[in-house]
Amino acid sequence: GPFLAYRAARAQQSAAVSRMGHQTVWYARKGPRKDGVYLADGQGKPISGKGTRECRCSGNQHGIIRKYGLDMTRRDFREKAEVMGWKKYR
Repeated sequence: GPFLAYRAARAQQSAAVSRMGHQTVWYARKGPRKDGVYLADGQGKPISGKGTRECRCSGNQHGIIRKYGLDMTRRDFREKAEVMGWKKYR
């Protein structure tokens, strides 16, 4: 029945994961884009990782607050938090 098909699929997935080597797992965060867009040198653009995110205010990549979709550095958030409606209770 469907449960046996599900179990077979899960067993196949777990076998594939166990075959993944160290480098496959290590470099799995970045890779070529799935939408077919490539750079001039033919290398795929990174689709994830710290280098793909930047502050919406300053463009800096360090200390990004991503929670609640802020995508701002800690410094910019501290400067603009009150204007955005955030209140400090401590």
